[in-house]
Amino acid sequence: MSIVFRLAQLRNRSLRTRHFIYAAGWACLLAALTVKPIQAQQNALRPTTVKTAPTEASTEAAPVVRSIARQLGDAYTLSKSAKTVDEYSSIIETCERVLAETNKVDTIKYTHELAAWSYNRRGEAYVQLAAELFEKGEERQANELDTLALDDFTQAIGHDKTKWKALHNRGVSLGLHGKMDEAIADFDELLRLKPDHVNGWYNRGEIHAQLGQFDKAIADFSAALKLKANDHGSLIGRATAQRQLGNYSEALKDISVALKHQPSNALAYCERAEIEMSLGQWQLAAEDFRTAAKADPELGRAFRGVAWLMSTCPELKFRNAKLALEAAEKAIALDGATDYRTLDVLAATQANLGQFEDAQANLLKAIQFAPQELRAPLQSRMRLYANGEPYREPIRQAAVPGNLPR
Repeated sequence: MSIVFRLAQLRNRSLRTRHFIYAAGWACLLAALTVKPIQAQQNALRPTTVKTAPTEASTEAAPVVRSIARQLGDAYTLSKSAKTVDEYSSIIETCERVLAETNKVDTIKYTHELAAWSYNRRGEAYVQLAAELFEKGEERQANELDTLALDDFTQAIGHDKTKWKALHNRGVSLGLHGKMDEAIADFDELLRLKPDHVNGWYNRGEIHAQLGQFDKAIADFSAALKLKANDHGSLIGRATAQRQLGNYSEALKDISVALKHQPSNALAYCERAEIEMSLGQWQLAAEDFRTAAKADPELGRAFRGVAWLMSTCPELKFRNAKLALEAAEKAIALDGATDYRTLDVLAATQANLGQFEDAQANLLKAIQFAPQELRAPLQSRMRLYANGEPYREPIRQAAVPGNLPR
């Protein structure tokens, strides 16, 4: 993918990663890593010819210096075509060896830049391999590669603190590892270095939203939209944050724009359905969830929404306990058993069936995985299930604002 690491599309998690962030290529080191600088480096390292007889020290030093120049030249040549973990590892080994051998300031600076580039690219390669393994169901191996990728992004930043691509990639990796505060710190630094980075604003917005910091999320998504009007992820993300704050008209405006430009966007239909549920428009919500599931049969959020509506709706005609449980189990199969929202939905469907012990067990897991700021409603439902009562959405009389197109 060019890879644009946007936290919201990778492995059904919520940050733009794999298919969004890693911008492959030479953009950030083009000035430093071209044939011309390499040639200049070699010339600078070449011993000056002297007419006097060389000393013992100079005859020993010259081959070492020439060796460093050759090593860097070979590493640079390989970097122009490198695509595999082994090729990036070869460049990294050369850089680390050169840094241990030289005390030349220019050589050290150049080698740190090349090492930073190589570590970042190897990290990206690990991420790509991890995505492929995850798709095959080999989650343990995928997670191991994700950890290696995180280590490589950290190494890249250690070699070059201005390496903004590595900062962005590490921020995403930290977010996927649940280290939200550290991820935000990386995005803060990224956006200080590169304030026009759309995915940086988007991804920080996603993390703020996951932490329940919806005002900050709206500010980040709005910044992304100023840079890239009609960015669908940012429109949907801002709509979600607006809905959480009860700003339904603003949320629907963003969804209307998103669907105008991408009329088959399943995430947009899911978000609109959740807004409609917040407004008590159960029929419209059901239609939008069905549309989302049809548009993307692999979207766990669509099945999660269907399950929630069919198990918690205050109007009996929209509830269907058997289908709700099937939809919740489908969402678990798609999103995994560590997503607190999906576990919350599964618990609600079980409580709706009268399976209160199972509901409490799954809700306890949901509470453990949920951010601290978002645990209160889960704990409230736990008290209901402990008393043998299913959860029901409150009865609402609000209408969808009529001045907005569907």
